[in-house]
Amino acid sequence: MSVFQLQFQFRLKKKIISLLAIALFAFVAIGASAQVEKGVITGTIKEGTGALVQNAQVTLQNTATGRPTRRQPIVKASMYLLR
Repeated sequence: MSVFQLQFQFRLKKKIISLLAIALFAFVAIGASAQVEKGVITGTIKEGTGALVQNAQVTLQNTATGRPTRRQPIVKASMYLLR
């Protein structure tokens, strides 16, 4: 093998490694941006005697701001679902 061929192979390997590093960085960056705060809260509403409360409304409140973030009417017989 000539010196030219060795230099060419070295440069090619260097470019391939650089492209793989960029692709890996892009893949990780896309995955990190996909981290979204999501969740589901479910439950039932009962009064002190244990009886179910009909037609109630549930409010989800952000503890950092103190503001309600979502209000949801009861879905079915004192059960709620917040997303």
